[in-house]
Amino acid sequence: MSERFGVIGSGSMIALQTMERRKKNSEVSVVKADKRSDNYIDITDKASVDAFFAEHAQSFDFAILFAAITDVNAAESERDNKDGMTWKVNVEGTRNVAEACKVHGKNLIFFSTDFVFDGTNGKGK
Repeated sequence: MSERFGVIGSGSMIALQTMERRKKNSEVSVVKADKRSDNYIDITDKASVDAFFAEHAQSFDFAILFAAITDVNAAESERDNKDGMTWKVNVEGTRNVAEACKVHGKNLIFFSTDFVFDGTNGKGK
């Protein structure tokens, strides 16, 4: 059985590495999407996410979300700033994709950074 993926944030380093490894498997089909591809998506814009899923959801079973702000220092500089790009991408963007997956019956595979917070003092472990 063929695996079918919608790769959101397909231009990211981890997405490129992951897809390079999967490319060797002829049973994998991929719909690549990001802000610089033919399949445009801006995860911070709900209408953009909805349009992408409306057009492409029938082409994949799993959505893999690689799009994120991964610079921990930049994210920390925007702590508690719900108007900042980190919040827009990592919280609202992720929510937009998760909601679209739910509406279209798609499984979501989500990656995060390896910087972990202990949940009590707001500082990384």
